[in-house]
Amino acid sequence: MSQAQMEHEQGIGLAEVEQTGLGEVNNAKLNQLLYQLRTQKRHQAQTVMSEQTAAKVLSQPVPAPQPEVTSLVELRQVLNSTAQILILDLEFYGGKGTRVAQLAGQVYGSHERFNYLVFAPEAMTDAQQLKFLKETNLPYLDATKLDLTVVTERVNQFMLIIF
Repeated sequence: MSQAQMEHEQGIGLAEVEQTGLGEVNNAKLNQLLYQLRTQKRHQAQTVMSEQTAAKVLSQPVPAPQPEVTSLVELRQVLNSTAQILILDLEFYGGKGTRVAQLAGQVYGSHERFNYLVFAPEAMTDAQQLKFLKETNLPYLDATKLDLTVVTERVNQFMLIIF
């Protein structure tokens, strides 16, 4: 095999996968691509919260805790009140620790809802990653932007708008 062919195989890019389609690329090449992209991500700089953002977060008041609902009568009172209640549904990846796979929610008595998938390659097997990429039809680099931090921020934005 020539040096150019070896460099080409080592440098399999996302563009090549997109051009040929996931169905036409064999699993060995996809596993190699996932390994290369994970390695690239580890070498990228971590995003650090700025002092201004940290000061803003720390300056926000912490709401007083609500009394705990302990009976069906209390639950009925809360549901019949003007309180807005956010019902959350979390799904987790098994295996390498417990990591959130999907975060969904709905405001009780309303049509306002959200449903976010979380891509956590460090907690997912290669098969789970491939399944996620196929189902969402996202390139790997775009999927890595769907980490729990980003999804949590989206949920916070949803709550700011709704509540």
